Amino acid sequence: MASLTAPVTQDGCTRCGRCAAVCPTKAIAVSAQGVETRAELCAMCMACTAACPTHARVLPPVVQQKTAEKLHSLCGVHRPNAFYL
Repeated sequence: MASLTAPVTQDGCTRCGRCAAVCPTKAIAVSAQGVETRAELCAMCMACTAACPTHARVLPPVVQQKTAEKLHSLCGVHRPNAFYL
């Protein structure tokens, strides 16, 4: 699945390579120059963000903002638990 926006690497990255190691599509390359993500290969599984020990892998700020806007209206809604068979 192609992605229009892939996770980015912020300051604080130690280039440990854990993000690249867990990427199922091999979209991440770590080198001395930094971390490069091939967005066309990224499946947006977010495994890289979960694996980053310094929390330097994140969604781009624009994507974070849009996600927050979409979910904001649901934050105050409480629904009783439902059980489906």
